[in-house]
Amino acid sequence: MIEERPIVIVEDNPQERELIASALTSFDLSRNVISFASGKEVLDFIAGRGGHQHRPMPSLVILDLDLKDFHGLDILKAIREDRELSATPVVIFSGSQSALDAAVARELHADGFIVKPTDFHDLQATVRSLAVFWASQVRTTLPTGTSNND
Repeated sequence: MIEERPIVIVEDNPQERELIASALTSFDLSRNVISFASGKEVLDFIAGRGGHQHRPMPSLVILDLDLKDFHGLDILKAIREDRELSATPVVIFSGSQSALDAAVARELHADGFIVKPTDFHDLQATVRSLAVFWASQVRTTLPTGTSNND
């Protein structure tokens, strides 16, 4: 049996979170999307707390930087410090145009840094392109019972 690995979205804006999830599911790039609206929620997921004791291994994390409760770079650092999640591809998808944010994201081994367009149609097109690119680059399924460490 093949188990689909989820794509994790970390975005506090509900419309943008739904747009990203919709782009992934409507193009049949993933049927398994987990969304988090806050840094605390995703940190609980990373740490295996609060109902996430048996967390699935994500195939990709799409991470906003400007969350209301945490900076996304702190989330990226937590992912990279977690033994099981450290190799998970993380793409920063943020409104931040800060060269410093981009440089720190690279230092923390982000796999991509995309500045969100402000126009809705451009945002849709960018999300589609991101989803198609990563769907072609990331293996999203694992045979049941197999771990990333095999």
